[in-house]
Amino acid sequence: MPPGADDQGWEGATLGDVIAASVLLALLAPLAYRTAAALAAGGHGLALAAALLLGVLAADFVGGCVHWLADTFFAEDTPLIGKVLIEPFREHHRDPLAMTRRSFLRVGNSNVVATSVMLVVVWYWRRGSAPGVFTDAWITTLAGALWLTNQFHKWAHVSRVPPAVAWLQATGLILTPARHARHHTGSHTRGFCVTNGWLNPVLDRVGVFTAAERLIRARKATRAFDA
Repeated sequence: MPPGADDQGWEGATLGDVIAASVLLALLAPLAYRTAAALAAGGHGLALAAALLLGVLAADFVGGCVHWLADTFFAEDTPLIGKVLIEPFREHHRDPLAMTRRSFLRVGNSNVVATSVMLVVVWYWRRGSAPGVFTDAWITTLAGALWLTNQFHKWAHVSRVPPAVAWLQATGLILTPARHARHHTGSHTRGFCVTNGWLNPVLDRVGVFTAAERLIRARKATRAFDA
């Protein structure tokens, strides 16, 4: 168990977690290798930098959208998604430290599965296509950031983190406790992005998620979403 984690009811990785992570790594490795090779070869600095930035921003946004949907609609007993998707988010509001009692593979399992599905679609879509430096780097960054989002989120709730993690938080490269605290104040209607939270100030100020909720409810979609 890592320092600073809540030591009550620690959940270690299961065999399923290990298998899921292995599948993800197998799907991601070729893309990561080509990205690393392009970086080592030089001459693609601007494309790689842009792909890295856009990949992280995309992960922050996608994670925020999923977080908002799970917090706002559906129920814990909704068929198919209630147990695996909705319940963890609602549990987090009841017990914010619950995720700190889960190991790296356990806390990120749902992200691992979702990211693996995304990569399967990517590989199918790109079959027979020539690899591209920017696309490979963007997908690698997006997939890696999505995979690690729950771990970044977990670290934002841990009282003590390793020095390297503390540095990443101090530089704002990953979610910080202060940045995430906004989500746990009031009615949990802001600060949904938890990869690094860079998009939260813009999305909250513009009211993107609030407007989206009003639009959905105005179209009388509430019954379907709250089923």
